[in-house]
Amino acid sequence: MPETSPHAGDTNRHPASVETQTNLNARRLELLHRAALSFTASLDLREVIHSVLAEAQATLAAGSWSVWLLDEADTTLTCWQAQGPSGDVLQGYQIALDRGVVGWAVRNNTRVYVQDLSSDPRRDDLISARAQMPAASLICCPLNIGSRHTGTVTTIGAINVVSDRVNGFDDDDVALVDVLSASAATAIYNARLYEQSQREVERRKLVEGALRQSEGQYRTLVETSPDSIFLLSLDGKILMCNHRTLALHGYERVTDVLGRSFLSLVAPEIRAEAQDIFNRVFQGHALRNQELTLVRSDGTPFAGELGAALTANSCGEPAGIVAFARDISDRKEAEAAVRRHNLELRVLNDIATHISQSHDLKNLLENALDKTLDTLDIDTGWMVLFDPDRASLVSTEVEIRRGLLSKADIAERSDSLLHRLVERASTTRQPVILRSVELFELYAGASAPCQVVAIPLVAQDQVVGAMAIAGLRHRHPRNISFRQVQLLAAIGHQISVAVETARLTREAAEVDMLRQLDQMRADLMASFSHDLRSPLGLIKMTCSTLLRDDIDLDPTTQKDFLSDIIAQTDRLSRLVDGILDLGKLGAGQLVLDSIPMDLGTLAQRLFDEAQQQIPSHQFTLDLPEDPLIVIADSVRIDQVLHNLLDNAVKYSPGGGPIDIRGYRKRNKVLFSISDSGLGIPEDQFDLIFERFYRVKGEATEHISGTGLGLTTCRGIVEAHGGRIWATSALDVGSTFTFSLPAAPDVPEA
Repeated sequence: MPETSPHAGDTNRHPASVETQTNLNARRLELLHRAALSFTASLDLREVIHSVLAEAQATLAAGSWSVWLLDEADTTLTCWQAQGPSGDVLQGYQIALDRGVVGWAVRNNTRVYVQDLSSDPRRDDLISARAQMPAASLICCPLNIGSRHTGTVTTIGAINVVSDRVNGFDDDDVALVDVLSASAATAIYNARLYEQSQREVERRKLVEGALRQSEGQYRTLVETSPDSIFLLSLDGKILMCNHRTLALHGYERVTDVLGRSFLSLVAPEIRAEAQDIFNRVFQGHALRNQELTLVRSDGTPFAGELGAALTANSCGEPAGIVAFARDISDRKEAEAAVRRHNLELRVLNDIATHISQSHDLKNLLENALDKTLDTLDIDTGWMVLFDPDRASLVSTEVEIRRGLLSKADIAERSDSLLHRLVERASTTRQPVILRSVELFELYAGASAPCQVVAIPLVAQDQVVGAMAIAGLRHRHPRNISFRQVQLLAAIGHQISVAVETARLTREAAEVDMLRQLDQMRADLMASFSHDLRSPLGLIKMTCSTLLRDDIDLDPTTQKDFLSDIIAQTDRLSRLVDGILDLGKLGAGQLVLDSIPMDLGTLAQRLFDEAQQQIPSHQFTLDLPEDPLIVIADSVRIDQVLHNLLDNAVKYSPGGGPIDIRGYRKRNKVLFSISDSGLGIPEDQFDLIFERFYRVKGEATEHISGTGLGLTTCRGIVEAHGGRIWATSALDVGSTFTFSLPAAPDVPEA
């Protein structure tokens, strides 16, 4: 609806009405004057506008006044102040910028006077309902800041005046509200600026307080820090430092440090490296946990750890370098101690491992002494084990030396250094330390003093030996610390245990060997008795038969019986000769009656006897046409052949073929006997030619024998300059082969 004057054309008014109008105008002027004074005299905007609105409401006889302000997003209007019957209800109410007459006036930056709201499409019944009063007419003036002439007008809200009467306002009322809104806009703008400035002042106060607090905390942190903290200029000069920096480097006053190059805090030999590190930090690379050798004011070096980073000014340009340093000497010493401890444990473990795997005392002592010297970084030591029944301390069973004089140089002198050390250590059973020992006691031609430590080796409350270590490296003295003496004592204890273990192992082995010898002796006697009993029984039975008068034997049968007696007697002779020959072979006293002989002839005789006397097997003989001439003792070689054949028959109890073969190969004559019997396990190949050894297994438990046959064969063959060996497969059979040198005057086939 277009804006119109409320009383256009009314020119003839009653004198009383003129007086009333004059009084009303005076009140309006007074209201504007008070409003102007209030707006400029106070910055409590809410209170000033509240009083102005109250006066304006009385002056204009309006139902309610309200001030609406636009939010920062320019989308929502909020009732900032309201005066009227339901002002408290309306205050704080929010509407969108596209709603109601207020929204239209603000959106279009135009004053609105509506004489009759009932016919205006812009009315907002929700506002009337919330205000709980009917709205018949209204004036809404936008609150503008700036000048319309310059085009920089900014609308911040609106003043809304509502009347419950149609045509409730005249032109003067509209002008009054218009002027009042202009003053109120300025006041609100100024109040907002004041509030913003107050908030900014408060914020700055808080920031300054926080800054002062942070600066105090930072200063406290820097000054109480256990690390050295210092600020460097871009050319490496010290601009600021905390008290820890002074204490760390041994300075008393800050002035002693300020202005100096940071390189003065670094050991001279690594200043070039430190300068390179500074250059990298200057290029923007932060430094963390860099270990460097720092130096105190008196020149004493110490291990340090450094961190540094580039700082920037407000423009982001490099302003300096802040650095942190700490003394890590204790940590480095602790790390070195841990490494030494780990090394000592590793050495003890290595020695213990070697001890557990070796029972060779000399090898054990050599390894332990070498590892001990390597661990201590020295090269001179001595270790000795005493004879169990020693008459004096110099009587030794095992002796190991590293970097010492020869054994004769010391053994000839009963008052020698090592003799005295051993005697004292053995007497006290405690480590003995000689602080100053002349090197000529240890090395020829040297005279500088050194330290020597002797450790007794005690096992089962008996001193079994001693270990002596000299503090020398390439003949230059080295100190032996108390911790190293403790390590030597621990190593000595391990060696003592190893010596005792080796002794017990040796004794146990001797006991076990004696037990095995007893068992072998018993087995030998049982087997020998069995092997004797069989031919003796046959001889006795045959002789008894020949002597009986009730049996008439023809000459052929008598001859066969006598042949059996001879054969069994030969068997007994071979058995006895085998035992006697074994003794001769062991003593190297076997005498050979070697002559040229045909090995084929012996093989043919063996074959004929086997076919006649052993019907349980099938024998074959394979010989070349030419004789197999060797220079040998025919009796001994025949003994070998019979032993190998007996062995083949015994270990093929199920019968089967036995192949006898002789042949020549280059300058050797070879002879083999093969069976199809039980075979030999692979893990027993190296044992079958040992004295008294017999193949072990369930299948061989009931096979008799002395375990001397193959041993005798090997002794006889090797005495002839030959060789004997076997090949075998389980459940397939075995082949025993021996070779002898062919007679040199016989041409090769």
